[in-house]
Amino acid sequence: MAVIIRERVNLGGSEVELPTYLPSGRLSKDDRLRAEHLDEVLRQRIPAVAHESQQTPQPTLVRQWYELGRRLRTLVDDPKLVSRADVDSGHIWLAVWYYLPDSIKPAGSPTMSEYQERQHKRKDHLSLCYEISKFEWADVAWIRRWDDWHQIAFRPGILRDKRVLIILGRTISQLSRYPSRRQFRQIVKILGETFPTRSLRDSSVLSTDSLESAVMDAVAQALTLPD
Repeated sequence: MAVIIRERVNLGGSEVELPTYLPSGRLSKDDRLRAEHLDEVLRQRIPAVAHESQQTPQPTLVRQWYELGRRLRTLVDDPKLVSRADVDSGHIWLAVWYYLPDSIKPAGSPTMSEYQERQHKRKDHLSLCYEISKFEWADVAWIRRWDDWHQIAFRPGILRDKRVLIILGRTISQLSRYPSRRQFRQIVKILGETFPTRSLRDSSVLSTDSLESAVMDAVAQALTLPD
């Protein structure tokens, strides 16, 4: 399958938007038609999805992005509409970003080309919203800063076993004070080293007691740092 994005190009001294199919290269007629259908669905649905995500009473920033991700997931996870390849490549997020109202985009939001560059660094906003929405809200409600989720998501080894995130949330919720930004990053760093992504250490074979010990040790070490 494929998606359509808009790229700004200079034609005759004027900047115009041209529809571009991704992935680039030769596409079948069927893929083009499906991309055009998806583009029309996004044009109609994304503004409404953005509005709906802001309707939770007194939402935190984390809750707002969680709700956006949850609603995007209902569209993106429809195999008749979006292919898994377009999700894994990040192409779908470029298509969504174009139709996302500026009013809901984070401050200092990137242009389309800048957004595409951030995808290579695994820092694009919509994929982070999508990733957090795979959890129940009760499992992530303890996260107070969006940057904290960013730090966690950057370490897939931590998320491979859902118990690690749940235990981390329970441990932090029992503290008298939420960790500072510096302390939180240290917690994630230690856990990332304990459950490294590349070596694929299988935490599923570990007991819950072992995981709790690893998480509590990481938190205790990090809290020795000054704010």
